[in-house]
Amino acid sequence: MANDGGLSRFQQRMRAIPKSMREAVKPAIEKSADEIVALAKSLVPVEEGELRESIGWTWGEAPEGSMVIAQGSGEGLTITIYAGNDEAFYARWVEFGTQQGAEASPFFFPAYRLGKKRAVNRIKRAVGKAVRDNWGSR
Repeated sequence: MANDGGLSRFQQRMRAIPKSMREAVKPAIEKSADEIVALAKSLVPVEEGELRESIGWTWGEAPEGSMVIAQGSGEGLTITIYAGNDEAFYARWVEFGTQQGAEASPFFFPAYRLGKKRAVNRIKRAVGKAVRDNWGSR
């Protein structure tokens, strides 16, 4: 076999990075989603609790009838943070208010804005670690 100067080994490592990144990034994304959901639940006005309990996240698409706050997708990973369901169909009205005089009580987007920078930094660290771990292996 001809000596390619390490090119084939380099190419093999580069092909392995995306898979290792996906696996390394999943826990960081999940932790960030948990934090944003917890913050949104702490900010939502509570009367009976249906709206608070409807706030969550899932891999893939949001449940039918919910309001999507954030959806990230890339490299085969799609995560969705949502609020509202059949019982808490009024999530949008609480977040944005109504023309008929119901005041807005934002809980969803403030939680997202507060958690976004931390989430991005956590994901960047996970990607960097995956690249370093992969580069040193094989």
